[in-house]
Amino acid sequence: MPDTVSDTTVQFKRSCIGFLGSIPYDISYYVYLEFSPTIQCRLLLDAFITYKGLGEYAYVSVGQFKSPFSLEQSLPCFGLYTVERSHIVNTVGAPIRDMGLMVSGKYEMLDYKVAIMNGSDANLNDNNNNKSYVGRAAVEPVTGLKLGGSFKYGKINE
Repeated sequence: MPDTVSDTTVQFKRSCIGFLGSIPYDISYYVYLEFSPTIQCRLLLDAFITYKGLGEYAYVSVGQFKSPFSLEQSLPCFGLYTVERSHIVNTVGAPIRDMGLMVSGKYEMLDYKVAIMNGSDANLNDNNNNKSYVGRAAVEPVTGLKLGGSFKYGKINE
């Protein structure tokens, strides 16, 4: 028999809610919040606007969003096959979220994302003079086969 009430309590590790929409004619917005009764978490995860007036060749986003470091990091939680992201993405790709400016798009076989970010982590003001440069590109030479790579350059807390 359990000794305390907390042994029998059912709780969510975290819960999330998001809002997305568009403002006529070429602007969209996205806000994503997370709540947790058991772990320390950030309330605001994503908040950005995107200009789509150049078609699929170039979308321009500004705000706080996921760093475009890898395919796994760019996927939403429901797009993963596992409960958590891999250790390498959580360490090498960190910070996962940050404030900045990103240009992304598609051109024939090429899919790309390039960003200039604060490098200071989510929900933090820019605390240094350095910026992080992050990008990812992939080509799909045949349907179902994608080849890609990522880069990240920057200094943190210097």
